[in-house]
Amino acid sequence: MANGELKRSISAELSDFIYDAKRFTLKNIYIAGIAPLQLYCSGLVFSPMQSTIRKVFSDSIPKQIHILPQMEDLWNPGLQTLEGHSDRVNLLAFSPDGQTIASGSWDKTTIKLWDTKTGMELQTFKGHFYPVTLSNAWVALGGENLIWLPVEYRDFACCAVKDTTLVLGHRNGCVSIVGFHTEG
Repeated sequence: MANGELKRSISAELSDFIYDAKRFTLKNIYIAGIAPLQLYCSGLVFSPMQSTIRKVFSDSIPKQIHILPQMEDLWNPGLQTLEGHSDRVNLLAFSPDGQTIASGSWDKTTIKLWDTKTGMELQTFKGHFYPVTLSNAWVALGGENLIWLPVEYRDFACCAVKDTTLVLGHRNGCVSIVGFHTEG
């Protein structure tokens, strides 16, 4: 293998590792915030079978777990799921700078603010007398269908779009973030 080919191969491997580490981090940021040592257990155990992080750190999975769940081979298209609402999410909006997501729910009529980079909950507003709702929950981009949603993502009650990111608020209290690449 020529020197240039070796550099490209190493560069591709490093790029794949960084991509996978980002996906692992986004998927597990919530659990890392409340129980960081669970990353070695839950984070690795529930990572996709072909995940670079799962392969590299498989020796860190506790030996007490001798039967691992069969997971999907690759990361699904959802970048992150924000957990915190206990009921239907009916309202989503991005801040003007795209750094914060606001989600409104019927769970004791709360609104939560989330950091879009880390997925961490920044603040919860309580005290509304009626559920926070939003009419017209259609996702459209210039009237053109942009993405077909798998069954598990179709239960969304509301959505928001900012640049290349789509956020879906689900009836079960979860918020999903889907990012798109743009052709440069």
